[in-house]
Amino acid sequence: MFPPVFGGFRKAATDIEYGGYIIPKGWQIFWVTSMTHMDNNIFPEPSKFDPSRFENQ
Repeated sequence: MFPPVFGGFRKAATDIEYGGYIIPKGWQIFWVTSMTHMDNNIFPEPSKFDPSRFENQ
C-alpha cells in the first residue's frame, strides 16, 4: 500500500543537523510519505496490512 499523497515540502524553522549535514533555516525540505510509512522503527511490519494497529488512536 502506498499513501495517496507522495510527499510534501516543509520549511526548516531553525538550522538543523541531519545525517551529518547542516540544513539552514529557511531551506525547503521534501518529505516522502511512503518512506515514513515503511519505517520499521515507527510501524512494526510496515508491509503487513493490519488495521488493528490503529485501534487505540
